[in-house]
Amino acid sequence: EYCLSYNFTIFEAAVLASIVSAVDPVAVLGIFSEAAVDPLLNSLIFGSSVLNDAVAVVFFKHQSFW
Repeated sequence: EYCLSYNFTIFEAAVLASIVSAVDPVAVLGIFSEAAVDPLLNSLIFGSSVLNDAVAVVFFKHQSFW
């Protein structure tokens, strides 16, 4: 028996994926601010994070209409 063997519908799985996907880069940006990394690298990761958040919001809004 698996510990994550839930019977999600496609809708529930998509909503969960859209919420979780927006959280990933937050920890990396927090570490970057304390580690004083190259500003260009920080900007690239921040831009990717903003784009990822925007896609997650659009995807979540799209799934909420179903």
